Amino acid sequence: MRLLYLTPGFGLGGLERKIATYLKIFLNAKYDVAVCLNSNSGYMQELVPLGTEIFALKGNNYFTNMLQFREVLNDYMPNVIVSQHTGLYNIGLLLIAKIARKKMRVIIGIDNTVSEKWKWSNRDTVYRRISKWIGRRLVIPYFYPRADRLVVVSNGIRDDLVSNYGITSDKIDVIYNPIDVESIVAAAKLPLEESWLYEEVRPIILGVGRLVKEKGFDNLIRAVGNILRQREVLLIIIGRGDQQERLQNLIVSLNLGKSVILLGAKDNPFPYYKRASVFALSSEYEGFGLVLVEALALNCQVVSTDCRSGPAEILEEGKWGRLVPVNDIEALAEGIISAIDQPIMQGRLASRAEDFSLERAGNQFINLVERLYVTI
Repeated sequence: MRLLYLTPGFGLGGLERKIATYLKIFLNAKYDVAVCLNSNSGYMQELVPLGTEIFALKGNNYFTNMLQFREVLNDYMPNVIVSQHTGLYNIGLLLIAKIARKKMRVIIGIDNTVSEKWKWSNRDTVYRRISKWIGRRLVIPYFYPRADRLVVVSNGIRDDLVSNYGITSDKIDVIYNPIDVESIVAAAKLPLEESWLYEEVRPIILGVGRLVKEKGFDNLIRAVGNILRQREVLLIIIGRGDQQERLQNLIVSLNLGKSVILLGAKDNPFPYYKRASVFALSSEYEGFGLVLVEALALNCQVVSTDCRSGPAEILEEGKWGRLVPVNDIEALAEGIISAIDQPIMQGRLASRAEDFSLERAGNQFINLVERLYVTI
């Protein structure tokens, strides 16, 4: 069995960690595995498991990349392709696969609630309006059903595709993102880079994710500002993105420099989860919310916005962590205070993370690939 992943790149995000996990799963299942990237620059080579063949598209634009991708297919001859790419690349993939008429099956992975993502993409621009119209009327309803299967990471994404884009539910498989609990626990035992954090007596609130607008870190910072009127806390945010300067300016304007710290990206964020009193997710939308499962794996109290899609499914409507309304700064602050003062499921949160184990998700994906393979 030869399997090929198509992905934009291999950075530090949750999607990349998920792909790396699946690559390990398929390699352990004795598949020949390869990954095809948009570029050979900027990817975290250490995340790509040993034994994975790497192809890098080096074209100057979409069309030259697609020509190179056709050559990759001719050279590698995969039985199954799993695309974690975006709309235009998936159209190109489906067209190339159809024209080539080779014995291959195509799976498209969707990790975000599509209708929500377009609300946040290039807001109020002509490009956004055009891309939204093309996506809603052409890319997703017409091309995506021509893939052999669509794999989504939450029931909310499935419901969004069915209700907003007319895709039939029998075309869609829901497979939650897997985590390697054992590896996370081991990584969390490594020392913090900032040794002074071991001496910190204030409760630590942790946020992890790309510093982009839809992650709502500005709301989290403002919520901490509200909390500081009642007690001392320390907010640590791990990640990088185009909102970093804006968030730093907000911290300065609110005079929170001693209570909010942007640490940047971390290759190993897990010691910070272990040190934190509360993990807070403040997103406007998610596809799944892998960081929530990572926090649960380390028995860290969780507060999350009840955004589409994923958090309510992971936390089972509040059983394993507190859910607060999106964009409600006061409710977010109150949820964090409650998590500090009245922790729930103390010491037992990791049992929920086991529901997203490598074995469970891996078996689901392997079974799907095997079902497709026998139809070739």
